[in-house]
Amino acid sequence: MLRVSGDVVAALSSAGRRKLAAEIAEATARDHPEAVESEGGPEAFAAAAIEQAQALGLTTRGRIRAWARLRATHGADVASLPWVSAVLEDSALTPDERLSLIEDRALMREARG
Repeated sequence: MLRVSGDVVAALSSAGRRKLAAEIAEATARDHPEAVESEGGPEAFAAAAIEQAQALGLTTRGRIRAWARLRATHGADVASLPWVSAVLEDSALTPDERLSLIEDRALMREARG
């Protein structure tokens, strides 16, 4: 099980978390309106994306935003997609390495059409 340090959780549970959620909500509503509507609106989308990213061990604003983009482009169930879940289950990788590999695979899939 992945754990997020108490300092990171504390920082993201206050004003920093609200600001990050607002940034994610705004960007996703603008760039992927269908994604936010399917999850009950931009705020609900952002909250779910942040919660899932933290559960995956992603602790920086940039990495959490990257996970939110993956959710927006590949759906709320992105973690259960076979090509994503295989990477998430690889305990030899750090959370950041997992995300980087998933992002690379997503780009390759998009390039193939």
